[in-house]
Order: sequence, then C-alpha cells, then structure tokens
Amino acid sequence: MGIFDEGCMGMYNAIIPDELLHPTGVFKERLSQSALFAEMRQTPPAEAAAVKQWLDARGMQFRTGPDPATDLTEEQILGQCAMYISAMRIADDFGCDLIGIQYQQGLKDLAPASDLAEGLLNNVDRPPVKARGNGRVLYEGKALPHFNEVDECAVAHMTFLGMVAVPAPSAAVLKMPGTTPRVQLALFVQSESLLPPLQVIVVSAGKM
Repeated sequence: MGIFDEGCMGMYNAIIPDELLHPTGVFKERLSQSALFAEMRQTPPAEAAAVKQWLDARGMQFRTGPDPATDLTEEQILGQCAMYISAMRIADDFGCDLIGIQYQQGLKDLAPASDLAEGLLNNVDRPPVKARGNGRVLYEGKALPHFNEVDECAVAHMTFLGMVAVPAPSAAVLKMPGTTPRVQLALFVQSESLLPPLQVIVVSAGKM
C-alpha cells in the first residue's frame, strides 16, 4: 500500500495502524506528494497527450472553456493525465499494489484535481503507461486500486474483494440471498464507491 503524505488531511479514523494492517499481509510504503509533483513535471507532454487521445478515441467527452478559474481547460486535463502516468510509475518504483493520493492538501495548490487520474487507476480498461526508458507496460491488464482522502480501509476492502470475490477484474458481483435491504444497500455503497468506473451488480434472492 503506497500512501502519499499519510495523515496530511487529518482523518485519523481512516488510517489503519501498522500493527493492525501487517497481520493481513499488507504493508505500507509512505510516499511523498512532492515526489509525485516532481514526476509530473518530468513527464513528457507527448505522453500526457497520448492518454488524452486514448480517452478521446474511446468516446469520452470533456466540456472545456477558456478560464481555468471557472472552466475545465485542456491544460488541466493534460495535467491530470500526467498525474495518472506519474502515479503509476512511482507505484511501480516502490512495488505497490494499491496507492492513495490525498490531493486536497498539498497538491491542490500545485496541480489540477486528481479525479480523472483516480478513476483511470481504478479501472482495468485504461490508457497504457510504460516504465521509464524500457517500454515495459505497467500493471498490464490490471487496475491499480486507488483511494483518496486517506481512506485506507476502503482500499484494503477493495483489494481483498478483488482477490476472493470478483470473478472478473471489471465487475464485482455480490451474492447476498437472505440479507436485509439495509445490509444490501450498505454493501452496495461500500463496494460501488470503491470501484468507479467499474461495475457492481447486487444479486439478492436471484434478482438483480
């Protein structure tokens, strides 16, 4: 688990203490948002543009405008694409299977919002990112589970769910016959909120 600037947003209740996390077989690599920003600045513009072109080819539409204070701009989109590339490369550098960016403190003063990068990381069908220099495709055919706002509990659940309960990497099917609507809703919200833009199907008593 790679966590960029753990605790910088407060939210102590979302941090899993090492002594509780380690027995599950998950360990933390504490990373720096400064290093992420530096990596973004070193990302060639052509690589960020290639990510945007991949999204355009898949039919994703961006409603842009001229004013960066009130509109989404092309430059902001490319900045998010650079963040996506950089996050994957740093995760690979440190051997991380899951990562978390606490954008709201630190990076908010330096870079566009991280939402696009986070959504891409959490999906299997996403633009390919290659390692620096050698052309190796990073995390090929897999998502790189991402959590924001230090929600380590959520990403731990997401990772374990992917290991034991997900028949395909792009869909989580939760079979819950006999459970109450309240339990079904809680599990659906818990899982679906972790997996955007993946699909979550709730099956109860044989009905979708």
